[in-house]
Amino acid sequence: MGKAGTPQDRDRQLGLRVFGSLRAEDEPWLAECFVPPTEFELMAEAGSLIVFGGPGMGKSAVREMLVARARRVTGEPSYLLVYWQPNPLVWAPAVGFQSVPGQVAHIFDLCASAAIQYLALHQVQWNEAPEWAKNFVRWFVQRFTQGDWRARFGEWMEQSGEFATIVQDVFQTELEEDFLPLQNWPLVASEFTKAIRRIGLNGVWVIVDGVGVWLERDPDRLRDSLVAFFRTLPLFEQASFAYKAFIPADLQSPLAAAAGLERRRLASFQLNWSESQLLQIAERRLALALGKPDFTLQQLCADSGLLEWLKRVGGDCPRAWLELLRPLVGHYLSSGRDRPVEDWRNLCRRAPPRLVIDEASHRIIIGGRVIRAEEIPAGAYRLLLYLYHNAGRIVPWDELYYRGYRNLDRVPRPADEDYEAPANYEGILYSRISDLRKAIEPFPRDPVYLETLRDKGVRLRLQW
Repeated sequence: MGKAGTPQDRDRQLGLRVFGSLRAEDEPWLAECFVPPTEFELMAEAGSLIVFGGPGMGKSAVREMLVARARRVTGEPSYLLVYWQPNPLVWAPAVGFQSVPGQVAHIFDLCASAAIQYLALHQVQWNEAPEWAKNFVRWFVQRFTQGDWRARFGEWMEQSGEFATIVQDVFQTELEEDFLPLQNWPLVASEFTKAIRRIGLNGVWVIVDGVGVWLERDPDRLRDSLVAFFRTLPLFEQASFAYKAFIPADLQSPLAAAAGLERRRLASFQLNWSESQLLQIAERRLALALGKPDFTLQQLCADSGLLEWLKRVGGDCPRAWLELLRPLVGHYLSSGRDRPVEDWRNLCRRAPPRLVIDEASHRIIIGGRVIRAEEIPAGAYRLLLYLYHNAGRIVPWDELYYRGYRNLDRVPRPADEDYEAPANYEGILYSRISDLRKAIEPFPRDPVYLETLRDKGVRLRLQW
């Protein structure tokens, strides 16, 4: 990809928006600041693949740029692009979310809809296609479109005469019999791509993405359904009917065996970013936001400590790096000065990274950095977990010790056998809190999360 930088007046209008939502699908300027992962060229080759990556690791950006690569110089698609978001609300109980037939039916329905939309924009190719190809497309669309086609496409037909013409042609042309058995998925996919190639396309790409929302709501159901699907995929996946799946890293282990990754049935990629790539991602965004080609991080802030802080808090996550830089870019833009930001530490403290504890996997996530529970003393992790459950509240010292550190269900009174006087436990708590600050605080000597009030207790300030 080329360097970021377009005419200065336009770039200045972009400003902080370049560091705004950080959603690739909402960024028309993505191609100007995209940094490809190391294996991007392999991903762009034909054939099915799975790209694994955690939140903010750039799965959507890679997806958008792979789709861009699937377009010709004229901007026209070279593949029929079909977007599938596995969604348990789509299917009726008769087929079910965990049913492979139900999932295939949904995919073929999306293929039919995508074909209709493509044909409406490319009627010349449709008119010039051989009759057998047109008839097979008609059959495919009629058999696999779910629901009432008039309701499905009615609004589009009202808005576009060309669309209405194609829809009526495809749905109202009577076919005498089924061309193929509907459940013979390999043959249906193969013959559909043969017909698609005769109307100007190289094949079909099914883009699988957006499963993260269901991973949060119903992880077991999602995992089981995707395992079932990818276990069956090799039976009906064709070279020209390929799946480009972008899957959360948490699903990598259960999917690996199901998808036959170890036997190379599908290509598998793990999104990883080196320090130099992360710096390049940041600097291309800076250049685009500020309208200054080749703008560097050092020009934004001359203090070398900023880069070390980005590595510590941002980890290997591109989105985290960009979110951490956002307040500095906003300050640089609003100050109207063309000199580096000096007070960067205070600016960063005002917008500290989000702190989340994933209790199921025993991980602490701060910005783009992942800290495993075993990396800190067990007592410190218990304290942090208790404070996390009581975030925003000042937890008294005795409560923190007995219920947090010792994991008791109550705070004992002086007459109880398990009671310890304050002098016996305050030192323990201060030591463990010191361990926590070294592990989780962006600036351990100037904490933003753990607030200690000597005569009252400890408060965890969560950032969302």
